[in-house]
Amino acid sequence: MQPTISKWIHAPHLGIEKTLARARSQFFWPGMSKDITEIVKACSVCEKFTRNQQKEPLLQDVPPDYPFERVGIDLYEYAGKDHIVLMDSYSGYVISRQLHEKSIRCVIDVLEGIFCNYGYPTQIRCDNVPFNSTAFMSYCNETNIVVNFSSPRYPQSNGLAEKGVAIAKNILKRCYETGDIKMFQYHMLEYNTTPVASMGLSPAQLFFGRRLKSRLPISSALLVRNYIDENYVATKIKSKRQYQKEFYDRSSKNLPALNVGDTVIFKKGGKEWSGGKIIRQVNSRSYVVQDKYGNHFRRNRRLLVKSTKLSQENNETVHSKPVHNLPSAEIDIAASCGRNSSDFTDRLESQAAGSITDVESEFEMYYTASDSDTSEHQEQEGNNSEADEPCVNTQYVTRSGRVVRPPVKLNI
Repeated sequence: MQPTISKWIHAPHLGIEKTLARARSQFFWPGMSKDITEIVKACSVCEKFTRNQQKEPLLQDVPPDYPFERVGIDLYEYAGKDHIVLMDSYSGYVISRQLHEKSIRCVIDVLEGIFCNYGYPTQIRCDNVPFNSTAFMSYCNETNIVVNFSSPRYPQSNGLAEKGVAIAKNILKRCYETGDIKMFQYHMLEYNTTPVASMGLSPAQLFFGRRLKSRLPISSALLVRNYIDENYVATKIKSKRQYQKEFYDRSSKNLPALNVGDTVIFKKGGKEWSGGKIIRQVNSRSYVVQDKYGNHFRRNRRLLVKSTKLSQENNETVHSKPVHNLPSAEIDIAASCGRNSSDFTDRLESQAAGSITDVESEFEMYYTASDSDTSEHQEQEGNNSEADEPCVNTQYVTRSGRVVRPPVKLNI
């Protein structure tokens, strides 16, 4: 009876703590916490709609030594128009250009124009689409650029480019609001010439080694090249990155590593989890997963949960059976009010084993004459089959939980 009660307690598909609290309020048997915990963990429905995992400690790239050593690239859309943005990891210098069409050929042409003005970067960090294409990889090989792809569905792994998108889009929004769309590039210049609070220097100073002249009046002495102390810059960058990591790691924890062949659940695109199998490890926090159709997906460790149920069911869509059986409240009453326990247990076990009845007959099984005030309904109940009719000579429990006992008559 213990496994049956455990399944009934978990019928609402609550979490481990809620299910244990529900059980402890009315039941006890040796090993109850362990039994219920295993049932919740093995539940395919709960696994399919599980929450995201807690974030892991921040992993930072090696600090760059010079401008354009590492550049983050991403595409974004605003007001129906596509744009590309680049952000330099060393200086924070942001470049944004509009795309005439969202094709890899157009992206390459725009990037070539930017690189001819600013120089070619050493490394590029970008998303898979549309940069993971033959044309773009051929272009990078020709220009001696190393390409690093971020994990799909995990924008955090390309945080540099995401920050650049946020900066460019905020400026673009204000240009549309004021009607000065043609001033977008100038406003980007103003941003790049504004000093960063933590550095005391502007992105333009870090990138070019001097201030840039804008439309605002400026002294000629401030435009003279003033060589920047590289040790000062390196110290400031190191201090800033250390503060960022300390702040981020406050609510993080390390997740156990996964091995090739482990069954996991992962998110293909929506909010629901799907089953799969680890077939390759890209790096310490990125894995390639194969679903039941043989498709491969690269996911970050935070979007992978080791599975005990859903993956073993070959990633089939899980539909929970509607619960039409006796509620857990009636289990408690029947267990404590002297109802025939053996008959009650047999009925629960047969229902737990998968005996399927429709809604009407299931409710009818526990619907009695005491729930109706008409004698006509009593006659209808008397015509039901024996399995659906409660015994009228013994006490029984109504749907509301009320215990009905037969009257004691004097044999006079």
